[in-house]
Amino acid sequence: VTETIGLTRWTHASGLADTRRFRWFRVLTSATETLMAESDCPNYGIATLLVDAFALAELGDGAAPVDLLSEVCREIAAHPHLAVTSQEVPFCLLGQLLLASVDRLEDAAIEGLCAELEERHRRHDEWWEDEYGEAADLPRSHAFLWGITYFDQLHPVWLDLVEARFPTEPPAAAALRRRL
Repeated sequence: VTETIGLTRWTHASGLADTRRFRWFRVLTSATETLMAESDCPNYGIATLLVDAFALAELGDGAAPVDLLSEVCREIAAHPHLAVTSQEVPFCLLGQLLLASVDRLEDAAIEGLCAELEERHRRHDEWWEDEYGEAADLPRSHAFLWGITYFDQLHPVWLDLVEARFPTEPPAAAALRRRL
């Protein structure tokens, strides 16, 4: 199963004859990945779920699961396994923010998610300093959000999603968008 998940993750849908069918298959494999407790990098599954669900919706597919993905992000963030690997939880919050227009979130809800994302990043920085200190040999980026996880191969995908979908209002969202 994990091999199929990996192979579909790295395939570009745009080069295929039947992109809609492939995107639905990748929705299935990405959803499967997010359900697997041993997944170390749920941000990969979330990113591909978002990309494919948005693409299916743009193709006019009324069954595109965009309306389900905020709940998926919340469930992944609440999973007990992620309590240990908390560096992935901010990507669940980012996913919810990218879905703000789909969910018709009010400004207060968007501000709450922005504040929670900022707080998660701050707590990760504190944990890093406590765990490794300044002398750590491990690679570390101080860029907001992007330095939290080593599973960074889909960061360009996330950045494209931020550019296309991150809310520009209220002001807290606009400020956070600039940091991303």
